Amino acid sequence: MTVAMNQAITPKQRLRILSHRVRTTLRPLVLRGLAGLRRASPARADRWAETTARYLNSMVPPTSADVVGNYVRGLILFGVPGSSDAYKWDRFSARAIITPDTAKVPRSIHQQLLRRYEVRYDCDFEAVLAGCQEGRSGWLTPAAVDIYRKLHARGFIATVETYRDGVLVGGVWGIEVGRTLGLMSAFHVENHAGSVAWASLANIVASRGRWTTIDCGVAGNSHFERFGATDVPVGRLCERILEGLAPSRAAPSL
Repeated sequence: MTVAMNQAITPKQRLRILSHRVRTTLRPLVLRGLAGLRRASPARADRWAETTARYLNSMVPPTSADVVGNYVRGLILFGVPGSSDAYKWDRFSARAIITPDTAKVPRSIHQQLLRRYEVRYDCDFEAVLAGCQEGRSGWLTPAAVDIYRKLHARGFIATVETYRDGVLVGGVWGIEVGRTLGLMSAFHVENHAGSVAWASLANIVASRGRWTTIDCGVAGNSHFERFGATDVPVGRLCERILEGLAPSRAAPSL
């Protein structure tokens, strides 16, 4: 079942397309899985159920609420390279995070931050996004970009931008949920510009400012370790996200 690229898809057509995909792809997967479950261990059965749920989710265009809600559960939305409208949800077993107790800035980067660059926040998401896309053919597909633009319009995307003489030379962007910033992508056109953005993030976390947790992404990256990132189970990250959503309360009077 196909629809012309220049033709708008009506809700009825979208439902028919989804039904067709379920019949042709999901049903055989479920039948094979059920046959295997009779012999599977509980752990394997759980993995199969999670995989099937992700596959079904990838067939339904996500909403902004889906992206934020799933991020709190440790799931990240990515576009599928080579596809114009497919999505996937990934949940990594461990994440690298920066917290107030671990944040640090290398002396050499601190000097660059003071002398050469200006750091701004939330000034030009589109320019940062374009910088992250330029020359790459990865997960930032048109479909994924559309979803994250909608998320930005609703106030759940933050950017950190590095400027030199008024020109954008680096930046990062990510999902902002409470006092957690989950970094999604970054770029730089000068050697130290990206590190300066990271240093500014580490300084904010160290001072318990706007963010108290930076989710740097997949664990095991030595670059993040320079700024104090440590690897934690994804469940611990989810706990910190929820802690950052809790309203602050004044100490009770005695």
